[in-house]
Amino acid sequence: TFSTVGNASLYLGISRDNSYRTFKRLEKEGLVILDERPWRLAQRGKCAIWGLTKKGSRAIVGFESSKYYNPKRVSNASIEHSLETQRAKIFALKVGWVWVSSRDVYQKAHKEPSRWLQVPDAIATTPKGKVMAIEIERSEKSIARYETIANNYCQMLYEQTIQGIIYICDVEKKKSVERKILSPEKVFIQGRLNNFNETFKSKFIFLNIEEWETYAKDP
Repeated sequence: TFSTVGNASLYLGISRDNSYRTFKRLEKEGLVILDERPWRLAQRGKCAIWGLTKKGSRAIVGFESSKYYNPKRVSNASIEHSLETQRAKIFALKVGWVWVSSRDVYQKAHKEPSRWLQVPDAIATTPKGKVMAIEIERSEKSIARYETIANNYCQMLYEQTIQGIIYICDVEKKKSVERKILSPEKVFIQGRLNNFNETFKSKFIFLNIEEWETYAKDP
């Protein structure tokens, strides 16, 4: 229900100027609104968010008309996470990945909770058919929380629900996130304590957004 000029131009394969002019035209028609937010990655401390209005949502064939952008109901943290997920998804789609959003993954997990012990931000299948859990990690969790996550993902790897986990992190947080997740010596698999060995550890991939864009082309 919202995006930026940068993400839209990347997705549509047009220039940023053309993307901006398109948003301005849609704004005049009442289909989108402009919402400027403070954002650490934006120039001059502001990020221009273009959000779908109620009128805009009704104009899209097949779109749920109840879904639209309400600035009062979306936090800055949620916006930043969504925009970074959008960018990661766009690069994946452009090189032939199949992307399943977190909403659809939650539905899978609800139907098969024993298989989906951990619900990632997305599930993406590479052009070669490998099913990868995608995590957009903007803030670090505690070591205890990461131990639980590592256990869950190792069980999912063992059962071949997924073939790998990709953490897309901020540059300054990547090493710390990697260290925490790979720190346990043991993990529970099938109710038994096992060594957290290199076979499992090698399935966890840690990248910043620029590295992800390179990796996506040749996973």
